[in-house]
Amino acid sequence: MNQSFSFPRLLRLSTFQIGSAMGDILVTSIWNRIMIVNFGIPALPVSFLIALRYLLSPLSLWAGFRSDTKPLWGMQRSSYIWLGRGLMVLSLPLLGLSVGRLGSNSADISGWTFATLSSLLYGIGTLISGSPFLALVRDSAPTEKQGLAISTVETVLIIFFAVPPSCPLIKITSAWPLATPAAIVPTPTSDTNFTLIRAPGLAFFRS
Repeated sequence: MNQSFSFPRLLRLSTFQIGSAMGDILVTSIWNRIMIVNFGIPALPVSFLIALRYLLSPLSLWAGFRSDTKPLWGMQRSSYIWLGRGLMVLSLPLLGLSVGRLGSNSADISGWTFATLSSLLYGIGTLISGSPFLALVRDSAPTEKQGLAISTVETVLIIFFAVPPSCPLIKITSAWPLATPAAIVPTPTSDTNFTLIRAPGLAFFRS
């Protein structure tokens, strides 16, 4: 496989990490902020659900070993990657259902059930797809360029952690300057007294 290695192909493989970054932002940044800040839910149970995938991290070793030794659906790596990504996609509607239920009642059992199932599916999907993907990247490069290949895809992941917040889908434009009553300063009807104030190290100011 590494005979066809090229940098454009490596960049194409790196687009896999765009989905990884956006999924992590949705789950670990947006969802937990809504739960803790907007709904006032204690941080402990929310943090535990987010940390579930780290508690299941040995599953990543198993998935990598399986992709090395036993093809799935006739494919060595891609089948495990698609399986993991499928589980991640299934977890996202459950995440939305948990927000809808817990928004009206933070003690709703079904809401916490949806949140737990979503966290489990997302975590398992991430672990199942992660190791086979890195193995696929390694297999696609010759020995002397394997380090470059792995570092490139990981760099893309880090970059896209920061890109989505800088490109909002909604833009809010304020009214024209001085067009709203709150922005209009009333003109004093009587003479105003000015007092000189000395600020050490600075020039004189008037108030």
